[in-house]
Amino acid sequence: MSFHARALLLASTAIISLSATGLALSQSPEPRNFVLIIPEALPANGIDQTNAPSLAAMRLEGVTFVNSHSEFPRLAAEFDFTAESDLKARALVAAAAQRYSAAFVQDTRSPDARERSAALQQALAVTLPKFKADKKPFFLAYRIAEPRYVPPSGSEVRPAYKPAPGAADTTLQAIEEELKTLGLFENTNIIVAAEHAYSRILKVSHTSRARVLLPREETLGTLPPGFLAIDVAAALHSDDEVINLFDPDNANAFVDWSSGGHPTQGNAIVVAGYDPLKPLLTIQAHGSYGAIFLADTLPKRQRRYIAHTIIEAMLEQDYLGGVFVNESRVGKFPGALSLTHIIAGRPPERRPDLVIAFASVSTGCPVAVACTSVIADTPLPEGEGIVNAFNRAGTWTFMAARGPDFQAGQKNSSPVSNADIARTLEELMDLDIDPTDRPGARVVRESLVGSRQRAAPRALHVVRPSKASIEGLTTQVWLQTLGSSKYFDTAIPAYVEIPAVVYAPKRKWRWPQWKRITITLSDDDDDAFD
Repeated sequence: MSFHARALLLASTAIISLSATGLALSQSPEPRNFVLIIPEALPANGIDQTNAPSLAAMRLEGVTFVNSHSEFPRLAAEFDFTAESDLKARALVAAAAQRYSAAFVQDTRSPDARERSAALQQALAVTLPKFKADKKPFFLAYRIAEPRYVPPSGSEVRPAYKPAPGAADTTLQAIEEELKTLGLFENTNIIVAAEHAYSRILKVSHTSRARVLLPREETLGTLPPGFLAIDVAAALHSDDEVINLFDPDNANAFVDWSSGGHPTQGNAIVVAGYDPLKPLLTIQAHGSYGAIFLADTLPKRQRRYIAHTIIEAMLEQDYLGGVFVNESRVGKFPGALSLTHIIAGRPPERRPDLVIAFASVSTGCPVAVACTSVIADTPLPEGEGIVNAFNRAGTWTFMAARGPDFQAGQKNSSPVSNADIARTLEELMDLDIDPTDRPGARVVRESLVGSRQRAAPRALHVVRPSKASIEGLTTQVWLQTLGSSKYFDTAIPAYVEIPAVVYAPKRKWRWPQWKRITITLSDDDDDAFD
């Protein structure tokens, strides 16, 4: 072969090699898969290698959101604690179905947290293999619901929560193993984001009119369901003797609260008379808080007077955690904050006129805010779990992620909420969802890789106090903010020092010398005055 021929051959080989390299560089990355595991109730505190090794490994190997938040407390008039949180996983699945193989799985965990449920077996044996066969990117939202507490009578009560890290850990481990078997693990982003955290129920008070005095000394001060309604009725009874209490969960039956009776579930109708269909106000017991709705037929002046009476009574209670008022309906009050401070996103159709948040008490763990008990107006027994508390333990959820789009071994200390996780998934999957559906939600770019990554933002810690009451008591809301994003930490009562006021002595009033009054009494007319 001549030198010229060899030169042409080398040149053509170089061109082919360069073209192949260029082709490889121009190829777009393989579309990502997504798995979102949603434990219904799982606090951030207490997860370690002993009780949840897979969850602990995810925190270590991927991103752990150490400043996670569930959501603001719910204030809807009729709110079911089993309703989906700000993750809105079903909406994500519906939007993803246009371009992804998508599925939503609802799984009620078995009492044995380590046992694989039928729903999990179905997801492993059918759903994930089908995703692989579809040869499309996929999105699986897997929600782990807590078993419901139902009393022996069969009447429905609010759910009791006893978080079991093992249930979420078993689910995560099984899904990861199946993804590895199918060859899908390396290209799948996996996020675990709990909907709610957890507080234990405490039912003790030494000021409530409703406290039950039982024979044993250790039970003194135990609160029955409906203690808020009883204290409200007692406060209004001082002005109007015809104040009666009725139980909407017991066919509007009369409640003889002055003799130890109480509403069965905590909900109550307060009537200035005897007709429960004509309420003065209604009370909804939401466990860690009570919502009070004044009758729409009341004039605003009367609504304000009733609200004032209730607030004055609440400020004297040892179970008080904060008072919030609907200022457009009842006005402003010292010691109380506007409802707007605890409403994030779209407000409920009907806001309560007053919200009475109950106090939280630390149970003494090393991270005091992470494990608290909360006074709760509920038929559930003391020691059971409850969500939606106005404390940091109630909003501090387990939240972690790992996969090709997330950084490895990162501790994200910026506040991140459920809504932020959903907004991040929308961004990564390029979903067409109205951003106003999650106002204030942000993409957690500080935890992503590649061109999406940004520097970690710094949050501001904000305290919103009310004006002090005469006794110096304020309601305070503690928040974290990142731009337009707000993250609820806690609502607490606090006393402020009131400076002593020295008044100038007033002259004693005397009847003027030039005035004279004569009173004449007679047998004929006892009321005669001159």
